[in-house]
Amino acid sequence: MNAHTSDDKTVGNGGTITAGAQDLGATTATKANEAATVVGEKIGSLATVIREHAPQEGAVATAASTVANGLESASSYLREKKFDGLADELTNVVRTYPLQSLLIGVGLGYLLARRSR
Repeated sequence: MNAHTSDDKTVGNGGTITAGAQDLGATTATKANEAATVVGEKIGSLATVIREHAPQEGAVATAASTVANGLESASSYLREKKFDGLADELTNVVRTYPLQSLLIGVGLGYLLARRSR
């Protein structure tokens, strides 16, 4: 009976660990989605500031407008889809362009390694 009791405790501990990991994952996802909303709002504010302080005419105005449009697009994306949608889309991009994704990853790793020296 002692061995049987030991097996029950092992299964019980494994279930507790699994439940704890699921709770942690759910909490982390919730916090990440909340952060996505905040980041989206900040990016939108940055786009507004760029529009307010950029010149109204010329090449700099065109570039500032393009940057502000991109920031507004990213802002609305983050507020609507959160990080869950971002992870799914990133997965799809990596599946569609595996070699390019690998090269980008290697390049970023190299740059981060050089920067930390």
